Amino acid sequence: MNNPTSTSPGRGHPTCEVCGQALSHAQAMKLKGKDYSVCDAFDCNRLINQRALMAPAQFRWQLDFQRNLLQQRRRQQAEEKQRIDALSALHKQQEQAVLQRLLTRHAHLDAGVQTVVIPRGLATVTPLSESRIENYLQHLRAIIAEAASYASIEEVVHDQHYAARHKLAELDARFADHPELRNISDQLCTLCKGGCCISGKDHAYLSAFSMRQQMEQNPGWSQDDLLERYRRLISAQTMEGSCINHTPDGCALPRELRSNICNAFYCDALKTYQKANPQGQPQDMLVIQRAAACSSAINPDLDNAITRVVYMQQNALCELPDSFAQGATDENTETADP
Repeated sequence: MNNPTSTSPGRGHPTCEVCGQALSHAQAMKLKGKDYSVCDAFDCNRLINQRALMAPAQFRWQLDFQRNLLQQRRRQQAEEKQRIDALSALHKQQEQAVLQRLLTRHAHLDAGVQTVVIPRGLATVTPLSESRIENYLQHLRAIIAEAASYASIEEVVHDQHYAARHKLAELDARFADHPELRNISDQLCTLCKGGCCISGKDHAYLSAFSMRQQMEQNPGWSQDDLLERYRRLISAQTMEGSCINHTPDGCALPRELRSNICNAFYCDALKTYQKANPQGQPQDMLVIQRAAACSSAINPDLDNAITRVVYMQQNALCELPDSFAQGATDENTETADP
């Protein structure tokens, strides 16, 4: 087969026949002696492998079509990345403007104030529907029955719930050595009010592993006792679009009845803070809250404006005026008078 696109013009470097991407030296060596050049991408290899099943003209049409499709997709991905990078840079500029405004108005503050950007939990309270309650109870009955079928917790499938138990044990040990780290982390979590709870739905991350763990920690409980412990904690109200146990006052479950996944979870912002401050030493901190719920990805199509600014000093929280956020998100951020 002719290979008109196997090298980059004027450079002599092999490229993938399908998508046009330059091949690494290792990729090129794997293809030595073959009459085609293809990268490691699944779609590109799949098309090349179909060559023997098609007439030459049909394959050439498919090749041109797929190449154009992939190039269009890459252009779209590049444009999306540019949008995300630009928005990320704007966010950092806004956050720096808030910090500068704080330091300008309060000259006695240390310029080394740490900035932490946290998400915001959902804000709409709604009555908990009977259908959600029934879904939740059905889930609980199923996982309690499954848990009872095991002789010990070690028989339960070692999935994310098993891994979370070990992660939680490590986290608790770390917090035991550095209680201030837990204190500050919990304060920041309280400010967020459940941005991480939205995926809990009607299962609340409770599993057969969670129930087996409860059975071993409370050997006197029957299956009905365990179900009743959870049933009587169901709240009449929940946060719309969030976990069934996410209430206006926080999680309806006490910590000991929550899943290990929930107890061990911290959002990316807090994990970054904990890594940078492993001992949780008290320090001045500027906490900026943005509109989006908990997510590690930036979505340029969602509003993620600054909604709240809090200053933490000696573990005491001080709410700052709305003007701190309003000035930072103005189009003329750089020239705005703090």
